[in-house]
Amino acid sequence: MRLTALATAFLATLASTAQAQDRTIPLDWSGPYVSASLGVSDNSLSADFPTTAFSLSGSGDAYGVALGYQRQSGRMVYGGEIAAWDVNGSPSSGIRRVDFDNGLRASGRLGVSMGRALIYGTVGVTSTRISSPGGPSSRAMGYVVGGGVDLRITPSVDLGVEYLHHRYRDPDDSPMPPFNVEADIRTVGLKLTYRF
Repeated sequence: MRLTALATAFLATLASTAQAQDRTIPLDWSGPYVSASLGVSDNSLSADFPTTAFSLSGSGDAYGVALGYQRQSGRMVYGGEIAAWDVNGSPSSGIRRVDFDNGLRASGRLGVSMGRALIYGTVGVTSTRISSPGGPSSRAMGYVVGGGVDLRITPSVDLGVEYLHHRYRDPDDSPMPPFNVEADIRTVGLKLTYRF
């Protein structure tokens, strides 16, 4: 998909930039941090009805805030964070529309310090409220995987880019039981981080 291709190209560019930097710069990535992100999302949902099925798609903005903590051992950096996020661009098709709201995420991070850059991957659990206008709603649970690059701008501020793929499959607690619902939310965002 175009969003995935964009994320891959952007991350590859930042990774190349990081490799070109002086790896002897003594930076420590340990400690607490808070971050805010703003980007784009690609959203899709499919549902199985007893007699039919449908698929919806949409795209829009993505934004969120996160609080985390990490430790550094040599060049390895590990930690975790909790985040609240939301997306616009409700999946729709004809008269059908589904909204994703009030997203939450708890994830672990593992990365490699490369001087002024930190390249990392992340995996965790996530939830979001799935609803349809005028209809029922349900909070779905799923998983999230992704990765990113942070570049140190000042001693306490980083600028980065992050790609996340939220995946939900909720056959037992669908917005309209007994139907099966599967949803994907893919985001690419710029991230500003303040380290304490």
